[in-house]
Parts: sequence; C-alpha cells; structure tokens
Amino acid sequence: MADERSASPPAHGERPGLLIEDGDLVRANETWDVFIPPGNESALKAKLRRWLGPALRFAFRQQRTFNAAVVAHLNRPLSDSWLKRWESMGARDARLAARHDALAASYAELKDMVAITQQTALSLKREVEKLVAQEPQGSQGPQGSQGPQGSQGSGSLDSFKYVGFEDRFRGSQDVIRARLASYVPLFAGAAPVLEIGCGRGEFLELLRAGGIDARGIDLNREMVEVTRSRGLDATEAEAVSFLSAQPDETFGGIFAAQVVEHLAPDHLMLLIDTAMHKLRRGGVMVLETINAACWTAFFESYLRDLTHMRALHPDTLMYLVRASGFRDVTIEYRSPIAEADRLQPVPLPPGEVSPAIADLVDTFNANVNRLNGRLFTFQDYAVIGKK
Repeated sequence: MADERSASPPAHGERPGLLIEDGDLVRANETWDVFIPPGNESALKAKLRRWLGPALRFAFRQQRTFNAAVVAHLNRPLSDSWLKRWESMGARDARLAARHDALAASYAELKDMVAITQQTALSLKREVEKLVAQEPQGSQGPQGSQGPQGSQGSGSLDSFKYVGFEDRFRGSQDVIRARLASYVPLFAGAAPVLEIGCGRGEFLELLRAGGIDARGIDLNREMVEVTRSRGLDATEAEAVSFLSAQPDETFGGIFAAQVVEHLAPDHLMLLIDTAMHKLRRGGVMVLETINAACWTAFFESYLRDLTHMRALHPDTLMYLVRASGFRDVTIEYRSPIAEADRLQPVPLPPGEVSPAIADLVDTFNANVNRLNGRLFTFQDYAVIGKK
C-alpha cells in the first residue's frame, strides 16, 4: 500500500512546475515574432526600408528563428506536465469507475440477500407458529407435534424465495399497481371478482379502492400471507380445485395476470372451461401473460422465471378462450418497448441523393421495421372474454 501511494500521481489541486510565470509565458507567445508588416509611412521611410531591407532581412530571420525556439522551449515543460497530469487523472478515473461498478454489484447482491433473509425469517416464524398450534395437548417435545402435511406444506419452506424473485425482477408493488390499474374498469359492476394468482395483492387492493368486492387465491403460501397482512381476502389454493368447489355462476369476473404461462396445456384448458361455468352470464374473464411473439419479452421476461411452463402465442390463448364458449374475445397489447430501445431507421442524407443510395436507405429501413415488429413490440398482452 505504501508503494502504491508513493507511485500515485499528485493531487488534482497541485500546480505543475513552470520555468516562468503564466503571464510572462502569455506575453512571450504573443510577441515572439519580431517582424512588423509595413503600414502607412512616409516616402523617406519607404526608401530607407528598400535600402536597408536586404541587409536587415537576414538578421530578422535569424532573430525570429531564435525567438520561436525559445518560446517553444518555454512551452514544452507546461504541455508535458499537463499531458502527464491528464493521463494520471484518466487512469485514476478508470480505477474509480471500476470500484464504483464493483460496489454497485455488491450492493445489489447484498440487497437481494437481505430480502431473502427477511422472507426466510417470516416463513420460519409462520411455520413454527403452525407447529405450535397443531401440537396436541399434553405432548412434550417434537414427538408430540405434527408438521405441515403434504408436499404443499413442505414446499412452502422455499416459497419465500419466489416472493423475493417477484420483488427483484417483476417490480415493486407501486410499479405493479400502476401496470394493473387500467384493468379495474373492466370489472365495474362485476362483483364478486376472483383473482387467480393474486401474488402480493396489488390488484385486489386496486379493486378494493374502486369499491369492487374481490378475493384472491394463490399457491404460494408466503404470497398469501403478504396479501393477508394488508387486510385483503386471500386463500392458499389451487385454481381448478378452488373453482370446482364453488357453485356455478358465482363470480362476476375472473382475473389472472402472469399465471397461465405457469400451467401445462391440459391444465390451462381445464381452468378456462371451469372458469366459464363459474362466471355468471355477462361476466368477464381477463388473462394476462407474457407476449411470446415479442422476442425481447420471450428471451428476457419469460426465460428468466424457472417456474414458467409454456409460452403462449396471443393467437393460441385467444383460440382457447373462444373454444371454451366465451364471446366478444379480444386481445389487448400492453407494456410497449420504449422507442429509445428499438432499432432506429437511417435518415436520408441532406441534399441531392442518388437513386442507388435512396434505394439502399429504403431497404435498410424496411428491414429495421421488420425486425422491430418481431423483436421490440409489446411485452405483455391480455385476452378478454365475456360469458
């Protein structure tokens, strides 16, 4: 560390050493050329200049050469010193930028670990509370207690990780609320509404704010606990099983955002059929999912989540909803890729342009539009159907 400090360049505030003062150097740079061009002068002075000029021209030339060499010599220490200082500052900035990037990556990793740790603590606390509540009267120690039954209970010990995943990659609760707010008018007068895969309860909260009675279900126990903690109605349940247990024509609306891509094809078709029976006449169903036809959404949002089962093309999901008997089925595309993130066309150069250049630009821009139509369109879409 001591060697590194001794080899480091001087601080930015130190002044590089000069052979002369700054003011003197400026004047020297301005006056080194001793030649004075002729101006308005008398006839006598003009004759003297013609007689003496050839004799003095050589001396002036030598003096100018000498002056230029002296000024260049005086300038050299300043330019060399500032060049070295500039290079030193550039190297220091590069080191600081590298350290900043490393700190930013470490901060992001630490933030994720803290969030997972918090969710782990909450999950363990809830599991312990359930074990204590299930312990038979008079039993002593773990032999008399009974843990959660079935794979759903044991799997819930890892469910906190998906809560952290939602926080990290899908967006904050404020972001999700803003994204889902435009769906609320579709359910005006449709109470009660069932949200399948309610997650952290953002849409349930929006419906409550709109005066629409709603409840949610989710397989993830930790998600349900987070939703309940906000005073919302949520149940840990599987969608088809829950709907099958309800009387026909119970709900006025069914909503599922980012759920259907988690289901196997046969289970998805069963869910849509069951939802059809449980909606009352005039009820609405909205299924939002990742737009697999947008390559950016597929290769980023879809592939990032390891719980995704099957990507659904908009035409496919629309067909399945229609085939189950829904009417007035439409597709609403959402979350467009920002214009700045799309491929940019090339403008024609100003002035006269040859036909060959114009054709080349037109062909290039046509390919840009074609690629934008595949790569950078809408990240999500929703299929909306009525019974």
